[in-house]
Amino acid sequence: MTFSFPLRFTPTFPLSIVLLFVTGLVGCGSITDSEPWMNLNTVKIEQLQQRQKIGAKVYLRGKVEGLTPLLGAGAYQLQDDTGSIWVFTTQPLPSVNQDLLIQGKVEYKSILLKDMKGKDIGEVYLKEIERESVGKGSPHP
Repeated sequence: MTFSFPLRFTPTFPLSIVLLFVTGLVGCGSITDSEPWMNLNTVKIEQLQQRQKIGAKVYLRGKVEGLTPLLGAGAYQLQDDTGSIWVFTTQPLPSVNQDLLIQGKVEYKSILLKDMKGKDIGEVYLKEIERESVGKGSPHP
């Protein structure tokens, strides 16, 4: 048993599939263009240094001040008007002076010193989840 469609419908079927696909691609914008990222509440770096948000997922906005390449990963220092924090990433490192909007998970690495009777000089850092360049003329990573 074979089915046949009228000739007038056959040529438009592939065209409608292509249009549907293209519409889907056009709808996929960058994270700063999407609604959830437009009105998010960014956290100030100073708030993270108080260790009250360990394990939390947060949004930060700041400027890249330093880079540290690592084997298979890297870290960059992000600074806002309240302080700076290191951000660990497995993505290519951003450029120095690049303005970023990032989502990350707050982590803490404890470093105990024997000479100082076990004093903890550890540091709060961020594990990058997502990153986007912000501002005019900023290159995308």
